[in-house]
Amino acid sequence: MASVHWSRSVRHDARPHKLVSDLVLPLGYASAAVLAAVLELGGGRDHLWFSVAVFAVLTAVFSAQTRVVWAPAVAVVCWLFLDGFMVNSQGELAWRSTDRAGLAVLLVAALAGATTGAITRRRDHA
Repeated sequence: MASVHWSRSVRHDARPHKLVSDLVLPLGYASAAVLAAVLELGGGRDHLWFSVAVFAVLTAVFSAQTRVVWAPAVAVVCWLFLDGFMVNSQGELAWRSTDRAGLAVLLVAALAGATTGAITRRRDHA
């Protein structure tokens, strides 16, 4: 008698988990606010490039959790707090060379984080 073997086909999705990718911007927003407050208390305005580096790490970590197309949005959210509270004061935004340099650093960090996350997810699902 012939035996029947059932096999389930499991489809692996290359996109990150929907809940995580949906929460990246709100969590990034909240984390950037907390980070700005902590850096402000620790004298981050006196050491601007240290603050930019810490915000770049935060941007890269959150960008790695989402799709590459959302990376610039994560960078802009982090830049709003960096520029408004670390570079300038009292939430004022400006567009001087220091402000543009901070945005450029965060955009590069976001792209690097998102690309690394995409490669890691692709490798995990391959």
